[in-house]
Amino acid sequence: MTQIQPKTIWSYSGGRVKTKTIGSRLKFSTMDLSFNNVITLLVYWQDPIPRDQTKYYEQKNSFYFTSEEKNFYGSKIVKDVIVYR
Repeated sequence: MTQIQPKTIWSYSGGRVKTKTIGSRLKFSTMDLSFNNVITLLVYWQDPIPRDQTKYYEQKNSFYFTSEEKNFYGSKIVKDVIVYR
């Protein structure tokens, strides 16, 4: 992830309990460009993250992936990764 950096990050609950974030969708395009046909990295977390924690960063940084998110998510254990377009 040093060659290409994610621009935005979005919580993913998987349609389950909305109080838990089971994954995060990292997008490599800015919001001013269309998200159509953009590569997405879906990271599933080993332990779900309480939604209030992920919502805090989404509201604070408007979904943009900053060094704060990098530090926050960097301490979490990854269960699985899916890349799709």
